[in-house]
Amino acid sequence: KLVRQLPKKLQGEPKTSLSLAKLLKLAQSISKTQSNQVSPTPLDLENPLSTQSSLNQAQLAAQQSAISFKKSSEAGSYITPSKLLIKNQNQQGQTSPASSSVKKPTTRLNTKSTVDKTLLNIFSQKRTQAKVARTLSLAQETKKIIQKSKRRKLAFFLGLGLMTTGLLSLLLFGVFTLTKIRAQQILISKVEQVLETSLEDSKVAESNPVVGFLATQVSWYSNIIDGGLFDLPLLLVSLNKRFDELAALKQQTLRQTTGLFLSVMSGQAESNVLLNQLNSSTQKLYQGLALVKAEVGKLNPEDFSESDQDRLVEYQEKLSQSVKILAQARQLEPVLPEILGVTQKKTYAVLLQNNQELRPTGGFIQAVALLTFDKGMLIDVQVFSVYELDQKLPGAVTPPEEIKRFLGEQKWFLRDSNWNPDFPATARKVTWFIEQALNKRVDGVMAVNLVFLEDWLTDIGSLNLPEYNEILTAKNLRERMEFHAETNPNQAGQQDYSALLLTKFFRQLENSSQTQAAQFLATLYRNLESHQVLLSLNNANNNQTLMNLGWAGNLITPQCPAQFAQADCVVDFFNQVESNVGVNKINSYISRDIVHNITLNQQEILHQRKIVFENQARSKTWPLGDYRNYLRFYLPQEAKVESVRVAAKPLKPDQLVKYSAQDRQVVGLLVEIPPQESVTVELTYVVKTTPSPPFSYVFFDQQQSGVVDYDLAINLYYNQAFQAQVIAPQAQTFGQRIIFEPDSQDHAFVGVMFE
Repeated sequence: KLVRQLPKKLQGEPKTSLSLAKLLKLAQSISKTQSNQVSPTPLDLENPLSTQSSLNQAQLAAQQSAISFKKSSEAGSYITPSKLLIKNQNQQGQTSPASSSVKKPTTRLNTKSTVDKTLLNIFSQKRTQAKVARTLSLAQETKKIIQKSKRRKLAFFLGLGLMTTGLLSLLLFGVFTLTKIRAQQILISKVEQVLETSLEDSKVAESNPVVGFLATQVSWYSNIIDGGLFDLPLLLVSLNKRFDELAALKQQTLRQTTGLFLSVMSGQAESNVLLNQLNSSTQKLYQGLALVKAEVGKLNPEDFSESDQDRLVEYQEKLSQSVKILAQARQLEPVLPEILGVTQKKTYAVLLQNNQELRPTGGFIQAVALLTFDKGMLIDVQVFSVYELDQKLPGAVTPPEEIKRFLGEQKWFLRDSNWNPDFPATARKVTWFIEQALNKRVDGVMAVNLVFLEDWLTDIGSLNLPEYNEILTAKNLRERMEFHAETNPNQAGQQDYSALLLTKFFRQLENSSQTQAAQFLATLYRNLESHQVLLSLNNANNNQTLMNLGWAGNLITPQCPAQFAQADCVVDFFNQVESNVGVNKINSYISRDIVHNITLNQQEILHQRKIVFENQARSKTWPLGDYRNYLRFYLPQEAKVESVRVAAKPLKPDQLVKYSAQDRQVVGLLVEIPPQESVTVELTYVVKTTPSPPFSYVFFDQQQSGVVDYDLAINLYYNQAFQAQVIAPQAQTFGQRIIFEPDSQDHAFVGVMFE
């Protein structure tokens, strides 16, 4: 029982390894029970030898029990400790008379029971303590496990929540990003729609649900997240809504514009009410486009896809152009009623200038139309051949010396009245000739040429001339004009071809549809901007408005642009004017390659202009042949001409014409270019100046109306003491050289600011 009840940690050990001290403890306890005595002093179970009296009483029994237990263990026979102790007691009883009085059965039974109880008490206490200790340890471990499990569960659910939140946030962000990208694409298409809106567009822009969804997302998320994350989406939403409004407003403005034009040309209704409506719509559209132009300017192309970046930049430029057009329309608002004769009848002369025979303002005058407006309506159109009007002149007019010298004319006629490259001056002379021939007041002059008519024919497709059994198109206009220059209409009994063309032109405008009217107005504007159509009015204030718009064709003395006005500004200009004095139609075959070199020194500005004329005609027969070009250069008054060369040969003074006009110095010479040949003209002149940094230099090269086939390059060389800071427009730079290549559809205006 002792061994069986020992703690588990002792059960695996050999029985002989039990310590003698433990057996002594048992023997002492048994001895005390046997003598029915109460031990005066409890045994120290941790140190059983500490009490001397107990040791003396139990020493003999313990030794015998130990020896017997050891022998029994060595012999392989195992007896329980209680039996061993009883045996020892019996042996002692044989030698002790005192024990004979005790009945043996009772003694063995009591002894066995007492020993068992003692052993049970001893080991049950330790087992209980061990169980309690183990239970407490298990409880603590269980508590730790439970706490750890709770923490793990908390971490799991927290991680799961965070992961779910992250995935949801990622999903929402993805949806938001995709919506924003789609809104960008919609915006690009809406900008294009507004810019390209035409009368044929029956479908007005509508609000897109994607944009509304983006607005909702921004509204939600902006309450949670602050910062600039939503600046672009908010701008996209705002711009999309504005372009929806502008698309409808622009279409309305287009309808009102074409409606006004058709009303004026047909003479079916007074245009005053229509003018007021148009002015109101134009003002709203201008304000709206100006606002979205500023907002679109805030967009960064890098925020858009690669396919949309170039389109965005292009549309930003077109928006600027649209705002410019509307600003010009607003400038016209005060003078338009007077131009249309709303308050007083007005008559205007329209010149058809044939730029196949180039003259200073665009071409040889071949026909004249007189348009009369009253109460905002066109009430009369009269078309004349220029020769018809020249025949009606009452007397002879002495021409300028240049006409006498190079044209060989001793009289001045309407057909040569556009000798002055300053169109307002030419318009005054044309007005005088017409009034002399017809005794009719003229309030203004418009000049158009074949460039404009080709552009117009491209839009309408064709123009039927049954009188000549012809259909004119943009492709055959020049060939037909060249062909009919050889015929004499009086001999054929037909109306002059140019006069008939001008008549059919205005008749077509009177019967135009809204679409054709819109196309004509767009063509008219483009050619006013490219200076192929010129317009001058007798009223000085109204004509100043046209000059401000750049439509009057006057010789321009430019002002320093604002971006260069921060420093001392040197303004330089140049005008090249050609006149075909060969009385032929060769100019469609003439090309020009022009290089203008400017060298900025500390004391002067050196100019070297090189022009290569090429005559590409294959025939010397009229109406082709040599290009006899009376070439004039209009220079600053203080310019000093150093040399003029033709085909590398310097010209003598008597081969040059020099005089002053319009506050400019004029240098003229005659240049002849045979068919299939080229001739180079070189002009060198100096303008004295002493620019000191910081300063700006701007150069203006005015384009001549009627000239279309030319290439111009401006090379600006500057001293090493200067450093270029601002260059406009965009140019190439190589060391101390700046190369400008201006657009041939407009005047060249370049500038540089130096430090």
